[in-house]
Amino acid sequence: MDASNVVGRELYCGVFPVLVKGYSPHDMRDRVRDNPRMNDEDRALQDILARVDARLGALGLSDREASRRAIPNNVDVVREMRKGRMPSVYRTMRLAAALECRLEWLLYGSGSETLPDEMIPASLAAEVSASVVEEVFSDAGIPVKVNGQIKDKLVSAFRKKSAR
Repeated sequence: MDASNVVGRELYCGVFPVLVKGYSPHDMRDRVRDNPRMNDEDRALQDILARVDARLGALGLSDREASRRAIPNNVDVVREMRKGRMPSVYRTMRLAAALECRLEWLLYGSGSETLPDEMIPASLAAEVSASVVEEVFSDAGIPVKVNGQIKDKLVSAFRKKSAR
């Protein structure tokens, strides 16, 4: 079969059509999404990509710009996902930060989409008092009594962490 007979047509390899001139990767993605033979990992990746697309639209970013924000020396994070490659945990965490969304929302679609407007800085958290720690633990049903020495260790640990 010569090339002139195939231009603009689909060739099938297994259950998926092989792209020939006239078909884009996005057309392929739409066809694959509804295929009942697709495995769970493929479906999960398509769900994640739908959420990535939502955040890209909300922030007005391109795939390359979001990838650059996530990992400065690699502009292919989102492109590789579109090719069907699941990113590493590290890259996914960085992508969530670049898209200004929560990791659990990006992965599972659960919880709040965006990060809270106000987050408590570690330096402020280091000043937590023993009574607050005791109250939080008791509200959670965990009996604990924080003495001065343990409180000092907690505050010291928070300060060391915030200094890094």
